[in-house]
Amino acid sequence: MTKKKTTYLVGAGGHAKVIIDILINNKIKIDTIISNKKNNDNFFNKYDFIYEKDFKYETYKKNNYYLGIGSSYNMRKRLKIIKRYLKLVLQTFFL
Repeated sequence: MTKKKTTYLVGAGGHAKVIIDILINNKIKIDTIISNKKNNDNFFNKYDFIYEKDFKYETYKKNNYYLGIGSSYNMRKRLKIIKRYLKLVLQTFFL
């Protein structure tokens, strides 16, 4: 039996909310949010949360990742985050 892929959302701000709404409308369940800071907005309380510094990249290969960091964020930092996750040779990474 194959293990179910876990779905992660990278980011926990306004753009992440929009991405979550889109995923919900497409019947895709987010399992965990990864971010460098926890958002105290009640909207995010129903999701598991991992601080990016605690995220063990090697452990979570071949799962589904969605980018919830908007383009108004510092573009260099955004691209750095994207490259970090793409280095894992992830099965799927949606922008």
